[in-house]
Amino acid sequence: MKKCLKIALFSVLIVSVVSICVVSIYIGNTLTNEKLELNISKLDNLTNHINLYDTNNKLISTNNYKGVPTISLSDIPKHTQNAFIAIEDKDFFNHHGLNYKRIIKAMINNMSNGYTKEGASTITQQLIKNTHLSNEKTFKRKIKEAILALNLEKKYTKNQILEAYLNVIYFGNNSYGLEQASQNYFGHEASSLSLSESALLAGVIKSPLIYSPTNNLSNAIKRRNVVLNQMYKQNMIDEIEYQKALKDDISINSTSDYNTLFNNLAVIEASKLLHVDEETMFKTHLNIYTTLNQNIQEDIQNSLINLKTKNQNASGIVLDATSGGVLGYCSTLPNKNEEIKRCPASLIKPILCYASAFEYEKLSPASPILDEEISFDNYSPHNINNSYVGWTDVRYSLAHSLNIPAIKTLEYVGINKAKNFATKFGLDFNKNDNHLAIALGSIQNGVSLSQITNAYNTFANMGKGTKLHFINKITTQDGQILYKFNNMQQPICKDSTAFMINDILADSVKTGTAKKLSCLNIPLSSKTGTNGVANGTNTDAWNISYNNKFCVGFWYGNISGDDKYNLKKDQNGGTLATQSALKLWSKLKDKYTFEKYKSPESVKQISINSQVLTTRHTIELANSKTPERYIKIDYYPTHIIKNLKTTPLLTNQSNNKTFDIQAEQTPNGYINVKFESTLNKEYLVFLSNNLLAKIKGNDQTISYIIMRPPANVPFEVFVIEKDGKKESKSNIIKFLIKKDEEKQKLSKQMSQIWLNKK
Repeated sequence: MKKCLKIALFSVLIVSVVSICVVSIYIGNTLTNEKLELNISKLDNLTNHINLYDTNNKLISTNNYKGVPTISLSDIPKHTQNAFIAIEDKDFFNHHGLNYKRIIKAMINNMSNGYTKEGASTITQQLIKNTHLSNEKTFKRKIKEAILALNLEKKYTKNQILEAYLNVIYFGNNSYGLEQASQNYFGHEASSLSLSESALLAGVIKSPLIYSPTNNLSNAIKRRNVVLNQMYKQNMIDEIEYQKALKDDISINSTSDYNTLFNNLAVIEASKLLHVDEETMFKTHLNIYTTLNQNIQEDIQNSLINLKTKNQNASGIVLDATSGGVLGYCSTLPNKNEEIKRCPASLIKPILCYASAFEYEKLSPASPILDEEISFDNYSPHNINNSYVGWTDVRYSLAHSLNIPAIKTLEYVGINKAKNFATKFGLDFNKNDNHLAIALGSIQNGVSLSQITNAYNTFANMGKGTKLHFINKITTQDGQILYKFNNMQQPICKDSTAFMINDILADSVKTGTAKKLSCLNIPLSSKTGTNGVANGTNTDAWNISYNNKFCVGFWYGNISGDDKYNLKKDQNGGTLATQSALKLWSKLKDKYTFEKYKSPESVKQISINSQVLTTRHTIELANSKTPERYIKIDYYPTHIIKNLKTTPLLTNQSNNKTFDIQAEQTPNGYINVKFESTLNKEYLVFLSNNLLAKIKGNDQTISYIIMRPPANVPFEVFVIEKDGKKESKSNIIKFLIKKDEEKQKLSKQMSQIWLNKK
């Protein structure tokens, strides 16, 4: 009797609870005053996909509308499917969207605890929650979820629901869907998941924060064992499989999915090329053939240095120098749907300052320039460590990334003229970028890594611009070609400009800021950039390096805006970013051959009199009698070489011999005259027309100090060589000045230089 009564009471309880659920659903649907409809497109988008292929036509990813790599149920191992069913919804194939037994149990447990502690969501309900609803724990949301789950089961098969579910659930660590989780956590595709790995992933979704294997592997293993136990109890695996899986070691991949940024940017590019929104594009199941070289992509990934903090990130990119195709693009940035823009620092100098000066024939690599402490109105820039080299040339200034010469060059060219030129390289300038500080990268819009790397690719391509692209071809499922890349190179600058920049940046590799790359012993040009702040730390570190084959860019930086996460002082463009470039090029040199840039007809090597360059700070061609030690070889635009003067011969009136002198200022302001002497010769030193000294030759270098010449009186140095056997005062050696006005101009210039007057 008592037994019958218990059965009756339990039956009444079940009927009551079910009735309450049904009435609640009806009331909830009515009271919410909402028209709840199943949005088929939200579910179709999980299975609507595009196929992404690499440059060798090998499938690299099948992505859904949200950019998440997907996998069909037929490719998912059966033990993987069972792991999720066992722990999340063991009656999945027996209910119609709601598990009433679990609902009643949950309600009883929740009522006994006095609050909502336990849920009873089926896989179908979880799919609805992830595609249609928010995660809020409210009665209203649960009612909506139940209604839509019932409707979903009427329209979709169990396999379709399970496939969609496995492609949408969140596994933590920015991993959405089984395929992405498998790649992120284990480094391989979901189709090859082991039983142990499958159980671990099935355990993660209860609480990705608590059970993430990268956050707490111990917790993840314990949860895996719970899943395996449930599979064993439900006869999904036997004793041997169960025990083996419990003992399996779990190897966690320490890197995230580095392909995500490349894949997402390729999808965005496809949408723009086809002039359709991404949702429409996915519905057509397109095949996108990208420029990705998976070997290079892996090399970039392995070249990135782990900074061990989420607020410090790194990115690396490799372009095909000829086409502009992105061969690989890896990043540790959290947002994989777009690039960030940062201050380019000194990376802008070759383009904005020096290339524009070469293009407009304002300067050449050998042009002298004074590196000094200086102010421009209210702007007082300085070099690193407040160090200045004095008179130098453009080649040294760029190779060693001196700030003052770059700013002077920009001022000389003109800000607007230089900006218009740099815009052709793809750089963006804001209306407020009208100050000299832009020479050091202080531009409001900043640059992305791909943008600045592609700008340098113009140099790599000898002045021809390439279109940076991720896609070679797009076809429909049946092979119809919708788009095909056409490599249309556009002239951006003169080949002479590009060649001279390339040659100088090759010096940057040999002796300049990118000298860490010199050990590679391959043709390579490179520029570094570092954005430092007042406390001595750095927010950005860059390196761009290139040759005729590839153009490579690396960036490191702090994106948080909090100075405590900045890079250290010694983590700069010449160290951190260049180290990554070194690691990558070390791999590339083993697989490819590179050629030096050949000088085009538009530039020629010239012999410059370095003594004139040093003392007068003008470019003059050496003559046939110029001593070899005073000959400097450099490049100059061919068509204007004829405008250069040749250093006049230092005439010997009796026998046409030449004599060479050198004058330099000493730190105390004296003038030191040096010349090579010959035994049995007598030398007379004159200042203006006044004889200062008689000196006998000794077959060695003679040095004569002229004591502090008058500050406002220009002077010249004459040396008279007199053969002891002759009495004539011939053989007067001097710098010849053709016109008096030129002589005055030279004297004034020498006075300004030697006496340090401005």
